[in-house]
Amino acid sequence: MAKIIDCKTGKTLFEQTLDPALVPILYREAMQAGMQILTYQGEGIAATKADDPYVQEEAHINKMPIVQYNDFLNQVEYPIKQMPECRRSLFPTPCPRTASLVTA
Repeated sequence: MAKIIDCKTGKTLFEQTLDPALVPILYREAMQAGMQILTYQGEGIAATKADDPYVQEEAHINKMPIVQYNDFLNQVEYPIKQMPECRRSLFPTPCPRTASLVTA
């Protein structure tokens, strides 16, 4: 699920759910293109390759640990979480959790 929230009012501006049936398709396409796939799980980033530079950059930007999922499709938990909280430098108050699958 992707969600955009006005952090000042708490009002949901946009919300859309990713059909879990699409995850294997996205995974397969990313792997065939030589790309890694990542998402947020718990308080960290789950990725197909922890030492990928784009995965490392995502972890650095969000100050989150990376967990390598060697069996991504069977290890990923639903619903897939997007961000634990909004970046305080951009928003004055924490945002609720949102969900989405992200490819890097």
